[in-house]
Amino acid sequence: MAGLEINGAPFFLHEVNPNNPTETSPGRAGVTSTRIEVFTDDPDDFIQRAVTAGATAGASIEDHRVPWGVHRQGGFTDPFGHTRSVGDRSPLQRYPR
Repeated sequence: MAGLEINGAPFFLHEVNPNNPTETSPGRAGVTSTRIEVFTDDPDDFIQRAVTAGATAGASIEDHRVPWGVHRQGGFTDPFGHTRSVGDRSPLQRYPR
């Protein structure tokens, strides 16, 4: 379990509880249940470290044209079956709330 907080709002992430019939894993469901994107200066290195630690390589790093410029993004699937995106520039830096 990981306890996190964003702007004072706490939330928790944990793996599936096999004793709770209302929870399932992405592998059993056949689809991912969340989309998580991490922003870092070096998405290539981040993805490589994730793969070295046990993740499965996903989408290759590609350049995408977006409203805030060129966004380099790729991804991986974590050992629990969740798809993770990794990008180099956050839209929040350009469009803060």
